[in-house]
Amino acid sequence: TGASSSGAASGGTAAATKAVAAARGVPTWTAPGPPIDANKLKGKTIFVIPISESTYETQLEAAEKKAADLVGVTLKFYPNQGAVADWVKGMNAAIAAKPDLIFLESSPDPRQLSPQLQAAKAAGIPVYSSHENDISDSNPPSCVGCTNLDAVVKAPFSEGGKLAADWAINDSAGKADVLIVALQGLNAADAMLKGAKDEYATNCPKCKVKVVKLALTDISNGAITAVSTALSQDPSIKYINPQFDLLIPGTLASMQVSNRSSGIKVLSYNGTTPGLAEVANSKSAVAADVAEPVEWTAYANMDQGFRLLAGMAPVAESNPLRIFDKTNIAEAGGTPYQQGFGTAYATGWATLWGVAS
Repeated sequence: TGASSSGAASGGTAAATKAVAAARGVPTWTAPGPPIDANKLKGKTIFVIPISESTYETQLEAAEKKAADLVGVTLKFYPNQGAVADWVKGMNAAIAAKPDLIFLESSPDPRQLSPQLQAAKAAGIPVYSSHENDISDSNPPSCVGCTNLDAVVKAPFSEGGKLAADWAINDSAGKADVLIVALQGLNAADAMLKGAKDEYATNCPKCKVKVVKLALTDISNGAITAVSTALSQDPSIKYINPQFDLLIPGTLASMQVSNRSSGIKVLSYNGTTPGLAEVANSKSAVAADVAEPVEWTAYANMDQGFRLLAGMAPVAESNPLRIFDKTNIAEAGGTPYQQGFGTAYATGWATLWGVAS
């Protein structure tokens, strides 16, 4: 027998139901490594090159600055629009500035920056990145794009893909007809897509899954041609999974121009304020978001950087996930929707850095 989002289930649907129920709860913080001597960090500078100026990055950077201020580290941000040429200019600017550390924040693709990374190494400036490598990837230097990196902060992209799939499987009682809106050319997106496909194959043999792939330059708040076309060609699609929150506006616009604004549920990944606000809106088609805790992620990013600045070995650093849907979105609070992950991570890291009040 099948199951609704609240009923009993069997087989693969039961596994999906169990996974969703667990992921709706508050994650647990665990110290990623030994304590750091904050006295070794005061006065140091990290030059930060974000992937772009998305809402997620803006929230992340505010939290990173909060963490850096605790230990006396200065962050210098290089705002850009997400083009490879911007990242190259950022790396050149970073090398010229001679910081203590360079941080590629949220996956400005290190594969596109090999000459600049080599130049940083020659200048004696260590570099690390975040949000590019999946938790299943190996460590530097053997992971994707890691040849000239000193450390990475991984993310559970494959797990996020699985959880999005499990949510649709559970909600549809194992009969979901899904359109995945994927980004191409990003290791993170590839890992997420593989996680989703594997989960559908394992837990939902009756589900139908179609994938459209977009370039970063295809991202738009207006209708996205590939999404509109897919919706027009297949009237049976009942779920759309834009891989990241920044794809939600274009997805909703595509539904509107395709006259498919009703009868479809949208589920995404990131946990940005706009994404979770859509989940909280009872009139929105956005039904669920696999959320990363932005401040928790920012603290993990900084923890790895602090270890490098202190001359310590990097550690296995990542962030957890929590599914927010109509059943628990109230626990995320209101704008900026950053509650719902507890406070243990903040007090835990402050203690680990020796700056707890």
